[in-house]
Amino acid sequence: MSLVSPGAAAEPNKTGVAVMDVQVLRGLDEGLGALLSEALLSAIRNNGTFASVIGGSDLRAMMSHEMTRSSMNCDDAGCLAELGGALGVPYLLVASVGKMGSKIILNIKILGVEEAKVLGRHTVGVNDEDGLLDAINLGVAKVIAGWVPGTDLPKVEAVQG
Repeated sequence: MSLVSPGAAAEPNKTGVAVMDVQVLRGLDEGLGALLSEALLSAIRNNGTFASVIGGSDLRAMMSHEMTRSSMNCDDAGCLAELGGALGVPYLLVASVGKMGSKIILNIKILGVEEAKVLGRHTVGVNDEDGLLDAINLGVAKVIAGWVPGTDLPKVEAVQG
């Protein structure tokens, strides 16, 4: 279920974004991370803000093994921005998920490659895996709405949690 309408941004289809694979931090199966990565790509594509969306599988195809995020131990905004610059995209979207107590925490942030800084971020806690798809769609909408001037946050169903 898409919670974000295509073309919602004030300046749609102007530029590209690279979307890193969702990093599983704690207490969840890596397979869930792969599913969430694909859901995140779909949410970004459906949002309509970006002309091109490059995903983790695309990144792996374009980069040698030595330059992947994990082998570079690339976790800070500056390093990720350099990676985005090497890919020729001005924006980089990164996300992580993990368990904290009884909640599953999802973090999404968008980085400006040239500025090497976080332009928007969203964190949400859900009660179980069932709430993660809605949390991704809402998180993408909130990150974009908080960063792109004139973007209206779409009406969405409440996220559990």
